[in-house]
Amino acid sequence: MIIRKLSIGQLGDGAYGIRFRDGLVNSKLESDASMSGMMVAIDIVIIRVGNAVIALEHDGHVDEFDPTLTETAARLAVARLREAAQGG
Repeated sequence: MIIRKLSIGQLGDGAYGIRFRDGLVNSKLESDASMSGMMVAIDIVIIRVGNAVIALEHDGHVDEFDPTLTETAARLAVARLREAAQGG
């Protein structure tokens, strides 16, 4: 099992990400994985915009998981939170 900080960049008024991987077999998702069995990937991002907070969770299995979509979804969430904060 691997749990580490997920580098998510500058999002909203504050953001923190966690990356969880388990059961990796020679996967390109994590270079230091030496595990066997089924692979599960989960990215969790907590984002604050003004007084609102959102928890974004992106998960999947080895053949279905695209880690680049986590940041794309997080940026979209920030845009929607800002829009909602402005009454839109």
